[in-house]
Amino acid sequence: MFGELGSIAKLVAGGTVFAGGGVTIAQSLVTEPPKDTVFEVIGEGNFPSFKLECPSKESETTHLSMEKKWDYFKIFCNSSSRSPASRDLKVEGSRGSDTKKDQLSCKYQENNRYVCKYVDQNGTQGEGVKTVIPEELSKNDTVPTKYLIPR
Repeated sequence: MFGELGSIAKLVAGGTVFAGGGVTIAQSLVTEPPKDTVFEVIGEGNFPSFKLECPSKESETTHLSMEKKWDYFKIFCNSSSRSPASRDLKVEGSRGSDTKKDQLSCKYQENNRYVCKYVDQNGTQGEGVKTVIPEELSKNDTVPTKYLIPR
């Protein structure tokens, strides 16, 4: 009987306990925070290429969103509990009082890549868009954001 106790003591000192034929392995219960998601935007024509590093939130899906604000297009990080219906992005809007609309569209590729293009009010890629940092808008941003304006 003492021989078994000595063997168990040696095993306990080694870190693994065998009792009743079972094995107990302790695993760390520490969970790592979710990693940031990096989206790569690849410009087509006169569209700038850039990356947005979006903070990931636990139990939420991180994705890109896009909207038209005045004369600006805004591409920004977004998180929600549900995946978006489509990963492709498209936004239209008129500039000023013009009734013709310009359009910015981004088609999702694999590995968090988007191929984006701008079509002006005449239906051509024209001079494209450029990135800008409008102070009055960007100071309120709580997530990584890119502002684009037609050239």
